[in-house]
Amino acid sequence: MKVEVLDKYDLISFITDKSFNINYSKQSRDEIREILQSNSDYQFKKIISPRQTHTNNVVVINEDNLDNELYDVDGVITNLKGVALTIATADCQSIILYDKEKKVIGNIHSGWKGTLNKILSNGINLMIEE
Repeated sequence: MKVEVLDKYDLISFITDKSFNINYSKQSRDEIREILQSNSDYQFKKIISPRQTHTNNVVVINEDNLDNELYDVDGVITNLKGVALTIATADCQSIILYDKEKKVIGNIHSGWKGTLNKILSNGINLMIEE
C-alpha cells in the first residue's frame, strides 16, 4: 500500500494495488475495517464504511454519529482528524472533496443513479451549509 502524506494540505492519501476481497454482504464492517487497518501503517481513529445503495444520500460524520451504522449512504463528509472515509467502487466514480480553509473532506460514490440524482451537488451543498 502506498501512503502519501500531503503536508501542504494536512491530508493523507492511501493508494493500493493490493486486491482486497471486501464484500458487505459477507463481511461485517468491523472485519472490513480490520482488513484496511492491518494493511496500513497509519493508526486511524475510526474508519467509516457506509453501506452504499446507489442513492444520492450524503451524511456529515461528527462526534455524535461517529459510531453509527450508515445504511443507504453513498457520500460521507467530515472535519474530524484521523477519520478515514471509505467508499467502494467498481464501475462507478469516486469523487473526493476537500475544503482547505475549513479542513473538511468528503468521499462520494457516484454511480449512474447517484449522478442522475445529483449526489455531487448534494455533497457540495452539504459541505457549504454545514
